[in-house]
Amino acid sequence: ARELGDVPFPDVGRAAAKLTALEAAMGAPSGVIETIREVQAGPALIVLRDWAGLLGKAIPKREARDLSKAVKSGLKDWKAALKACAKAGKSKKNEAETLAVLIEALEKLEGALPAALLEDVNASGLKAAESAEGLPASYLATSIFGW
Repeated sequence: ARELGDVPFPDVGRAAAKLTALEAAMGAPSGVIETIREVQAGPALIVLRDWAGLLGKAIPKREARDLSKAVKSGLKDWKAALKACAKAGKSKKNEAETLAVLIEALEKLEGALPAALLEDVNASGLKAAESAEGLPASYLATSIFGW
């Protein structure tokens, strides 16, 4: 997008701005790491690390260590949320009962990701549970980068 320069397409400018923000976070991720640690959304840092690899960017060594530690923030509850979603997907109960059991399980969990998933499940039902694995990436994009 940056290589296109000034073109009359707003999406190109938005894409270039997003790429710039992402690269800045990869070069000096301390603020992002701390924010994610505070809200217990550590699995979103796995996404940041993956995106860095896709862009051929290296996260500085000190921050890479901090990132590895911060990934654990909320990881246990996020894994429990994914497990609850998988269980809901295999449930033989009717949809209302399955949804109630899933909501009850998610309400017991801590961290920004299970909370965001609970919000999605309350809004969209079991469809949200089916796409739960993509939530850390969308959380990183929307809640951290504001995209």
